[in-house]
Amino acid sequence: MRHPEFQKTKAILFDAGSTLITEIPCYKKRIKDTLKENHLTLSEDTFFALILEGAKLQQNPYDYAMKKLAIPKRVPWDFSSEQVYPGVPDLLKELQAHYRLGMLANQPPQFLPRIEKLGLVSYFDLILGSDDIGLKKPDPAFFQLALDQFGLSPQEVLMVGDRLENDIRPAKSLGMKTIWVKQGVSRVESPLGEDEMPTASVGEITEIASLLL
Repeated sequence: MRHPEFQKTKAILFDAGSTLITEIPCYKKRIKDTLKENHLTLSEDTFFALILEGAKLQQNPYDYAMKKLAIPKRVPWDFSSEQVYPGVPDLLKELQAHYRLGMLANQPPQFLPRIEKLGLVSYFDLILGSDDIGLKKPDPAFFQLALDQFGLSPQEVLMVGDRLENDIRPAKSLGMKTIWVKQGVSRVESPLGEDEMPTASVGEITEIASLLL
């Protein structure tokens, strides 16, 4: 049964990375490649611990770890390792029968072909990638664009994401309901104030079904 907080919801906006798509394999590959590029024998676990430390402080996790370790050479993020979380296609299929679905994500150009390759495009009425649109979270204008394209009020649209500062706070500032999915490296975050308190939180993405169906 739908949770009372979400009775007015007509559409759901999802973040992509660490919400629908696991980025942990990408982080691990980037760590491995960074150590190799810099000829370091540092433990990958030590590097990843600093990634989590950066996430907890709501900073860019990779940049934080690189600065802490004083590593000079960066390596690019490799999207080839990303995977859809288990259960996501079935979840989206169920939700699609009751809601309009959208994706709102900070992503480089050519976001749509990647989502297509992952088999997710058919579930969504709206897919907006930051670099393709020219807006970026946490700018509320990015969220407002999605509301305008849906033709719905903030009270009718729910935002689901993994980052409090990028997903929850700006959506909430517009009057949207929010669900914080505590997955990926941002699971270690904590709300820094009332403006980052989600309407609800879940431990993994498939758990939102119990709140929305």
